[in-house]
Amino acid sequence: MLGRDKLVHRIHDPGTNILAANSRQRRGPGLHLRSPRSPRPRYRSTWVWVLAVAVFTAICVFATITFVPKLLRNHRHSYRRHHLPPNHGIEHHKLTLQFEVCNGMSNQRLSVLYGIIIATELGRVPVIPGFLLSGVQWTAANTLSNDSVPMEELYDVPLFEQSLDSVGIEVMHPSKVPPASSVTRVDISKARDPIELLSTYRGQKHVSIGCPLFKVPAYFFNGANSRVMWAALDGLRPNKMMSKPVNTIVNKMKSLSPNKRYNYVHLRIEQDWILHCKRWEQIQDGHIRNNCDDNTQVIDEVLVNLKVDNADPIYIASFWEQVDPQMEKVVLDGLEAKGYTVLSSRNFTVQLSKDRELADQGMLSQASLQTERDYLIQAAVNSAMRHHTIKPFCIWTGNTSAPIFQWLADKGVTFIFHSPSWGSALWSKAQSKDLSLVSAFVRMDLLLIPELEQYIYVLYTEPDVYFPKKVTITSFSLPLPEYFGLAFDPDSPGNVDGGVMLVDLPAARRTYPKLKDFVLSSPDAPYFSGGAGMVSAYVEFYWESVPSDVLNGAFAAKPFREHDDQAFVVHWQGPKPHEYYSYLQEGVCPRSQTVCRQAFETGLCFYVKKWRAFINDSHPLWYSCVLLFAPHLQGMCVQDVVSSTSSEEAI
Repeated sequence: MLGRDKLVHRIHDPGTNILAANSRQRRGPGLHLRSPRSPRPRYRSTWVWVLAVAVFTAICVFATITFVPKLLRNHRHSYRRHHLPPNHGIEHHKLTLQFEVCNGMSNQRLSVLYGIIIATELGRVPVIPGFLLSGVQWTAANTLSNDSVPMEELYDVPLFEQSLDSVGIEVMHPSKVPPASSVTRVDISKARDPIELLSTYRGQKHVSIGCPLFKVPAYFFNGANSRVMWAALDGLRPNKMMSKPVNTIVNKMKSLSPNKRYNYVHLRIEQDWILHCKRWEQIQDGHIRNNCDDNTQVIDEVLVNLKVDNADPIYIASFWEQVDPQMEKVVLDGLEAKGYTVLSSRNFTVQLSKDRELADQGMLSQASLQTERDYLIQAAVNSAMRHHTIKPFCIWTGNTSAPIFQWLADKGVTFIFHSPSWGSALWSKAQSKDLSLVSAFVRMDLLLIPELEQYIYVLYTEPDVYFPKKVTITSFSLPLPEYFGLAFDPDSPGNVDGGVMLVDLPAARRTYPKLKDFVLSSPDAPYFSGGAGMVSAYVEFYWESVPSDVLNGAFAAKPFREHDDQAFVVHWQGPKPHEYYSYLQEGVCPRSQTVCRQAFETGLCFYVKKWRAFINDSHPLWYSCVLLFAPHLQGMCVQDVVSSTSSEEAI
């Protein structure tokens, strides 16, 4: 291509044309003009015919190369349409899994995840399903509608395919599936383990099932499958047509915020959700089921407790035709009373002809609302980096497109992507007990992570800590732990805090095989003789060395105890800052009334004063502490303190 570009440049060089013109002028006019009486040479006529034949031949060759293949393809397509079944023979050699989606758009998106995970476990290629335009679920049964549309009418299918391809998963477009006569239908509605059931159909190349929603245990979404799950979610983005109204809303929301940010809330106050909550709360299985709509009418208080900035507008989506007008007024008035600018899908009825679909799809999910733990993670990283003695590593199993992931990457945190080989086995054991305990066992694999092989000692902490002082290896008392050291905590099982742990990697690495076998062979895992979770497993397995390897209590200071000015690590064990603030606002502590009251009477506000320096903005809990301990501010509300005085001047 470079040579061709040069050639074109030469042809258009004015200097070349001038030289050619000069050469013709030097020949003289008589050298190329013939006398009228001289006979016309015959070779001129012969060359004209030769040139004409050559041109005609070139045209024929060009037409043959260009048009004949198109005619043949059109003929084959016409023959297939009129004489063969649809898609006959296309991708017939691949093992495929076809599945349906069901219910509302959120459940349909989940159905896609379940279907892809099942196909991945079976070694089959999942076929892209259609989506329902109306999936309202009025009863406990799944809604399976016939008014489905191809996925490309809502979502960007090429992006979806590309996203899954990035993690090694191939998906098949419905246009390439084999004829229905060659597909085996399998009923999984009553199967306890649909993957085990479908494994018996290995001899069938093409299998189809109903809606796979909630049909496989949660542990199938861990390990390598977690990357598949997040890739699928990242790929579910609106297509160009659907992006237009979405972009209209987003641009409008950003224009109302000085920070160019917005928040999105899908408010589930429709009649179908109210009926679902009644069914949910009536299930008699020994579990408390009062979490269906307990925060719906006080969403304004929830957002305030989560420190959602009211300078950022909130978009409220709902299926307004099913919403009680009185309930709608209560919710929206509450948000406006807290200073939030509220827009809803009612404000965009002209642009949105399919309000219901957009409201349920959650296509505005890129909002600025942080999760309850994000600000704690930020404080932990900021405090570690402030002292320049701790290099932060993060064992990550979540979504790499999450805002907190990008924030950590910008901070230079080293990510460790590790999937424990024992994950599925432990999840299977914990399924009938407590699945939330399993994630804590990832620390067991610290001994295997290649990025940590260069280190002898590693300080492991949970993300809800911060470092008020510089921590070095000399901060720990001698002798250092033989295998690992846990911080002393008289109120925790085994008198140790599992959230902070110093590990001697070379020594502990030698015990890894036995530790792993001990955990997986325990019939009650993740419960052990000392209690639940990984810490109890450590204490029981390393029982002889535990008493001598306990770290000083300064490595696990607690906000609900007396303030320790020499603390190296403060652990938000139990209530978190937003829950302490909620206790002041509502008088209810989500975890323990006694702990929350004791925290305000002891060291909480002293720790908050240091902790607030490591978060991106001041937390309302700090201003609450100012009110409690600054006599000249008594009687003022938190908002008055924020606007009228700086926190440094108040104390």
